[in-house]
Amino acid sequence: MFELWFPPDFYADTKRADFYNLIKKDFPQIFVPVAGPAESFALKPYDFKNNDGTRLIKYSINRFSFHTQEYSKGFEAFEEECLKYTNLLIDFLKIQTLDRIGLRYINEIPVIRREGIIKLSDYLKISFDAPDFLTNDPELFHYAVLAKVGDGKLRLLTQCQILPSGGEVIVLDFDYFFENKIKAKDFNVFLSKAHDNIKNKIFLKLISDKYKTMLEKS
Repeated sequence: MFELWFPPDFYADTKRADFYNLIKKDFPQIFVPVAGPAESFALKPYDFKNNDGTRLIKYSINRFSFHTQEYSKGFEAFEEECLKYTNLLIDFLKIQTLDRIGLRYINEIPVIRREGIIKLSDYLKISFDAPDFLTNDPELFHYAVLAKVGDGKLRLLTQCQILPSGGEVIVLDFDYFFENKIKAKDFNVFLSKAHDNIKNKIFLKLISDKYKTMLEKS
């Protein structure tokens, strides 16, 4: 998922239907937002989906995001499609500055338990200054961290999860973002930086050598 935050502007609200007409062919399904008791309806996004539900655009008066479940073709294919719709939005709304740019990627690592435990070192390079029985072979774990990485920040969530099919995975939820005022025309540079930080500075250094070998063979 890739998202932009920009200064709230009701111009974006008045132009919502016109923008939708530009993407209607690719995203024919419209989902109107529902606001809770303590939420502002004006800030809730409209959802525009493709027919099979694998791609989604969220649009509000201060945010835009592009989501996809199709990542088999790699980052380059995702980037090309993301740039297409994001450039369309920026040009259409004449957005000059952005408050935040974010790239979120969720990776699932299939795991096999041994005698009821997960051999964490088979999959990840995560260590804690704690007794070994708490860190090496857990039955369950849930780990979250927010840290500065490069020019941006990373929020990483790591946890066990049981799939509807009955299988089990380790979820690596990467949310990398830049804040402060950013020139809208430069957003593509930040997208590339975010991907490089997630993949090369974090993911490839976080997974174990054993799992990395498995990826290379697959």
